[in-house]
Amino acid sequence: MIDATRNVIKKALDSHVSLILLPGGEREALEALPGRELLFLKQRKGFVKMALETGASLVPVYCFGANDLYDHPQHELVRRWQLWLVQKARTLIVPYWGVLPLLPYKVPVTVVVGAPMEVHKVENPTNEQVDKLHEDYMAALIALYDTHKKELGYGDRPLIIT
Repeated sequence: MIDATRNVIKKALDSHVSLILLPGGEREALEALPGRELLFLKQRKGFVKMALETGASLVPVYCFGANDLYDHPQHELVRRWQLWLVQKARTLIVPYWGVLPLLPYKVPVTVVVGAPMEVHKVENPTNEQVDKLHEDYMAALIALYDTHKKELGYGDRPLIIT
């Protein structure tokens, strides 16, 4: 595990180290609830820009069942406190439970991996280049989800990207 700062990630990618990034971050963790597939991705473009700057491939990956493992409180005061922690301390504390506190619900978890998206290195990518690759990545992720959702029991559950 490494620090998720721009300089550390860039150095790792320049050294040809493969990384797994969760671009949804703390906000996505706050919104993860059983029965809902929600990604915070529309405004998360830094990882795409970094891929362009380094020529690192992007690989769409989706984890079916991850949102169904735990539940957490949805009380407004708890939510405000959590958002305050994220904004001020860049950390997140989520009291969560499954069958018992810290013990997840018994649900299957399946990770599906899409085809790598080759990215050509661009020293100073334009906003248009970043936006285009970001749209292509989101489309590949949606296609990956749609390809596997029925066979994994998620046929009626849409993937929501905000």
